[in-house]
Amino acid sequence: MPIVVISKIHGYTQKGILVPNVYFGKGDLLKWHYESRFLWKTVGRKLAFEERDKRIFWRGAILNLNQGCELDRGNFERLEAASLTVKYPRLFDIRCHHSCSIHNYSLPYRTSKNKECYASWQKNMKVHATTINLSTVPNAIRLVQDDEYRDDSYFANYRGVLSLPGKISDGYSKSLNKYWGLGAVVFIWQHEYVEFYYPQLIPGKTHLILNSTNALDQASLILNRSSTVDTLIQGALNTAKSVVCASCLALYLKDFFISMRKHFRMDLVFDNAAALNKVFQQSQINCHKDFVELFIADGPIKKHNHLKMRTLPPAASCKALLRDYFKLS
Repeated sequence: MPIVVISKIHGYTQKGILVPNVYFGKGDLLKWHYESRFLWKTVGRKLAFEERDKRIFWRGAILNLNQGCELDRGNFERLEAASLTVKYPRLFDIRCHHSCSIHNYSLPYRTSKNKECYASWQKNMKVHATTINLSTVPNAIRLVQDDEYRDDSYFANYRGVLSLPGKISDGYSKSLNKYWGLGAVVFIWQHEYVEFYYPQLIPGKTHLILNSTNALDQASLILNRSSTVDTLIQGALNTAKSVVCASCLALYLKDFFISMRKHFRMDLVFDNAAALNKVFQQSQINCHKDFVELFIADGPIKKHNHLKMRTLPPAASCKALLRDYFKLS
């Protein structure tokens, strides 16, 4: 069986089949249907672009895992982005609102396990003119920390919203799920990781790529309204409505399950009680626990079929479970 993944840290060449991450409605597509529509129909429309704060906004955690390059890379990039707020407060509002493990106001790489990362950071600091060493700035911790929690509606007060790499292993960030419908220009920090829908994203049309080298120029684009800004806002909104909408995710998952079932001939096992019972026995599956069944049903999501889930009652044995499931005597 293939590996099913919600993101690939190093791009499409990694093994695994990409599926939607579990944070769209916390796994409940019907909940995501109403939640996402509320974002782009209400929250995203509460302020016109001209009325919004001109800065690029982000809130999240910055950790110091001290577990080596692979785990800490996302925190390196998050702190690198936060340093832009210190140098260009007129353009950036990128701060951590919890778990601000900045310590000596430098990047979290000055440890024995992270010497290679810290050396790489020092080299990059000489190249990235817009990035500064926070250890040289008085009260830097205060400048990049926000003690107040900001909910989704607060993000819509800004012209630009930023998606930064995840704090664990530089993976995806779940915040991006909601950014597309906020009526803002979406900025994505340059990275390697990918999700299932990224092939449909077009830099300059749906979002802008941000890094420490181009940050100043990119942020300047949203200081005034322009055809470029209008294109980006509409591109993000189109992504919300036709790429990551609830029915879009349901149809993607439906196609995924049908394709997997057909390619691997799962019907030979899952549609045969005797074969499935043998698999259960060989795998030492505990049939006394609840089993969950996914099925496709008609629903209110744009009148499309969507995935639903039901829990099968616990059975005395695997044989009894299968008998009830297949309605066998």
